[in-house]
Amino acid sequence: MSPKTDALIGLLALTDAVCRPMRRGDWTLPTPAVLWEARKRFAAAGLPWHGSDATEAGRKADQRLLEALAAAGLVVLAGRDRRATARLTELGDQSARSLAGLANVDASHALVREVLRLQTSVDRYGPLCSELWLVGLRRYTTDLDDCAALGVLQERAAPALCRGWLLCRSSGEGRGFYAATDLGRRIAAGPVPELPGGLPEADQQAADLYDSEFIAYRARLRIMRPENPAELGDLPLPASLDIHPRRPGSRNPAARQAGGQVR
Repeated sequence: MSPKTDALIGLLALTDAVCRPMRRGDWTLPTPAVLWEARKRFAAAGLPWHGSDATEAGRKADQRLLEALAAAGLVVLAGRDRRATARLTELGDQSARSLAGLANVDASHALVREVLRLQTSVDRYGPLCSELWLVGLRRYTTDLDDCAALGVLQERAAPALCRGWLLCRSSGEGRGFYAATDLGRRIAAGPVPELPGGLPEADQQAADLYDSEFIAYRARLRIMRPENPAELGDLPLPASLDIHPRRPGSRNPAARQAGGQVR
């Protein structure tokens, strides 16, 4: 693969590593604060990206590479002199996911509609939808097929999470609960996003690079320290959360807010 492709896949892996639902290993302090700060930075300006060469020449080469990707409409640069952070554009995100063989934004649009159809209000926590409901499971198990199904769901959710269409909260045990944001409800009421023609075909090297970068960056996030030592970050949902699927035929206010187009 080319350096441009490596950078594109690397930025996607960093994006998904920051936005991925919090699991059991993420609830050890100070990781919740680190992830909260990283998500705030991503929403405002993107993420830092650096190649493997930490020399001055390497940093300059990285900057030229990012500027070339920006010129191609694949990334947006921000920060001081547009050098500090980068984030993928719609085209860049869709291209990188296609190249890595991942679920794309059209699959996430369908998932937001499914979350709206299933989510139910839970006490003071608002509307939530258990990830189990979305894959047809009744409980968490160690069955490999069940674990794989939850992994596929997380992949489908990634484009919606990084765009702010969905939120995912979890318990201290890492059990995930999705909810559509106001933006997600508006998006769900509209047409399915149409992917542009000419997206790259899936490439195994790109998929392998995505996996390795994703795992490595999430691991680094777990050992970082927050910029603000007093920051706690998000709090886990209680393990005893009493939540049940809506009964068939019951009314769903969230679906009505989406313009009645949730199926």
